[in-house]
Amino acid sequence: MSRQLWIFVIIAYAITWPIVFGLYFLYTQNRISLDQLNILYCFGSAGPFLAAIITSAVCYKNAGVRALLDTLRPGLINKKAFYLSLTPLCLFVLGYLLYPLFTGTSFSFGTTKSQFSLSTPESYVGWGLPFVSYALLEELGWRGFALPHLQTRYSALTSSVLLTLVWGLWHLPFFLWRFQFSVGMISGFFFGLFVGTIILTAIFNISRGSVLAAIIFHLTNNIASAFDKQYIVAVISTGFVLIAAYLLMKYKPVNLADVERSSFHLKTNRLVANRNTINTT
Repeated sequence: MSRQLWIFVIIAYAITWPIVFGLYFLYTQNRISLDQLNILYCFGSAGPFLAAIITSAVCYKNAGVRALLDTLRPGLINKKAFYLSLTPLCLFVLGYLLYPLFTGTSFSFGTTKSQFSLSTPESYVGWGLPFVSYALLEELGWRGFALPHLQTRYSALTSSVLLTLVWGLWHLPFFLWRFQFSVGMISGFFFGLFVGTIILTAIFNISRGSVLAAIIFHLTNNIASAFDKQYIVAVISTGFVLIAAYLLMKYKPVNLADVERSSFHLKTNRLVANRNTINTT
């Protein structure tokens, strides 16, 4: 990885991990409740966002910050990327329709309330706030900064593998109280993250570098996956695997898009997005 990318990763971890570990310590000391922990954890997701801004400003000055923020322009999103970004909602609807086949009863919000222990205003905030905060604050870092820097040296698929490792390890403190760690759990988590990363890489590249499209996918995935931990999320996960496989077969690992993968190059102290269309015939 490049020096700039290492700086970004170090800053992202240095911001997020102390926040999350510190909050978890307060929770173990009964200084904050579980619902409060869920709410305050959202501040930890600011790490990638702040790291991208800081690293761009330090390494590329104002031109770097402008290039980074330019990835949020709505005009970058094309129809293909927009439709892909909404696939979590389509899979949620499919899971909702199939739910009675798995359980013999129709899905109700009572299942969500039971699974996520929703009973107080704080619990609802802690359940819903991460939908927005994780999507908005993570993607400018992972897709806006890290992915295009990786893609200056590596193919889209290799970049996705490397980003999965960095992104996955960054998540670990968030799971201190949520899972019993095991080889199976960790393998499943990283596989699911890898599948999602492939789709996000394709969305980013198909849109020629739209972080906003990636945010929409991340947001809709967070929402779609937060109503049922068992059957609906299984349908969504299976759908993602099929979508990722389709994208790899259709667009190939080099670009994961019908245009050249989006990468950033430093030229005359400016970041320039590489968005040249390639011949796919």
